[in-house]
Amino acid sequence: MAVIISIMIFLHCTFAQQKDAVKILNDIKLKYDLIKDYEVEAEIKFELSSIKVPDTKIKIYYKKPDKTKIQSDNFAMIPKQAVSFSPIDLFKSDYSAIFVRSELLDSKNVDIIKVIPNSDTTDIILSTLWIDSSEKLIRKIETVNKHSMTVRIDLSYNDNKYGLPSKVIFSFGSEEKNGNQTTQKNLGANFRRSLNGTVTIIYSNYKINKGIPDKIFMNN
Repeated sequence: MAVIISIMIFLHCTFAQQKDAVKILNDIKLKYDLIKDYEVEAEIKFELSSIKVPDTKIKIYYKKPDKTKIQSDNFAMIPKQAVSFSPIDLFKSDYSAIFVRSELLDSKNVDIIKVIPNSDTTDIILSTLWIDSSEKLIRKIETVNKHSMTVRIDLSYNDNKYGLPSKVIFSFGSEEKNGNQTTQKNLGANFRRSLNGTVTIIYSNYKINKGIPDKIFMNN
């Protein structure tokens, strides 16, 4: 599947190929490479059509290369990957990248890059990134996964040094239907199958590269 999509995008974008997509993404990665660890507080607001989830506050710990922990009294019902998103996650697996075009997004010049995972084991089959190359920031992402779900991610920033967002809005859409009534018990299992909606995460009080001990992630 990934090979077919790669060929189709290549044929579509051949005449538009003007910039080096790999270089643009590598510039983003170099900024993220400055991050050794961070902790941050987050407030999450859920607006989902088929699931009722109360607003909640959490604390996120991250340590390079792949340690993540979330602290919250009422957060266990929600999958960790649903709300602990970081742009760092985009560069943890092998991929192919294709430059599509440049355009304006909210009065900012952005480059549009198509990213195709090279592994069939990943859930994502295609991501489209709107990248502010001058600031080296990802402004928007759209992903399509194997479950026919499209997720749009809009990112805002207060501090451009490390490229960590101050606000992220996830917009979900899926063709999947779930006829069973959602309960607290199966809420996590049905999260992906929510019909439509948004999740807004507002981050505050970042502490970056202060040193997080490994014991924080024990029993995670």
